[in-house]
Amino acid sequence: MSGLRSALGLRAKLGEGPVWHRDERALYWVDVFKPSVNRFDPATGENRAIAAPEPVHAVALTGGMSLIAVLDASLAYCDFASGRYEPIVTLIDGVATNLNDGRCDRAGRFWVGAKARDWESPLGALFRLDRDGSIHRMEEGIKLSNGLGWSPDNRAMYYIDSAPGEIYAYDFDFPTGAIANRRVLVRVPKEAGLPDGMTVDAAGFLWVAQWGGARVVRYDPDGKIERTIAVPASRPTSCMFGGNDLTTLFITSGTMRMSAAELAAEPQAGNLFALETDIEGLPEPHFAGG
Repeated sequence: MSGLRSALGLRAKLGEGPVWHRDERALYWVDVFKPSVNRFDPATGENRAIAAPEPVHAVALTGGMSLIAVLDASLAYCDFASGRYEPIVTLIDGVATNLNDGRCDRAGRFWVGAKARDWESPLGALFRLDRDGSIHRMEEGIKLSNGLGWSPDNRAMYYIDSAPGEIYAYDFDFPTGAIANRRVLVRVPKEAGLPDGMTVDAAGFLWVAQWGGARVVRYDPDGKIERTIAVPASRPTSCMFGGNDLTTLFITSGTMRMSAAELAAEPQAGNLFALETDIEGLPEPHFAGG
């Protein structure tokens, strides 16, 4: 495993939601409060950003040329080539809560969580958008909804509520998308930061960015720490495997809520990082509706 490097030095306000497009060999990611959807080409180092009409919290791939963009209260199709946004559905009122992280499962359903704006009130929820356009409310009482992932055999779903520092595991019924038997897989101590975005590798291990902890942690399927990756930015936000063989770990980060002194002490805060590993990730699914 070679050393972590800064792949893109943009000083993002809140870099989030990295998604690797295997056919394009490019990484899509968002800057929530820029706000913008970005496409990074590792081969050329070029990053192209298109403006979003409001804060954009995550993106997902589709079978066509568009992305699904998660806005404050709604989902929209984002045509990256033209920069146009087309509404899909409004999920919440966006007042006391806003949408946050989202991801597709391997059946092509899109999952997205809502969080309390104060990060503390249990007002958030987890939604599932099915291929036929139907919406299902799958979880309640969430404070700070964040990362999602599935085991390689599709028998477990993982979901993060950052405020209590908990990573949950559920029994996952792949044909129907039902979840059951929620349990705490990992409880991250406060001094280690808040668990934020995550990805699952081909061996079924979880990689979790820890906001405020300056690290990404790899957990085994039983929730035990297998390794820790130090990040030269205190606010890593999420991670995703990409590259030609899905062995490059990309890590987003942010500068939100940092003082001038903190920014001066962390010259790489907000950058996109890359780490070459000997571990293979999983291809990112596409939304099968629309």
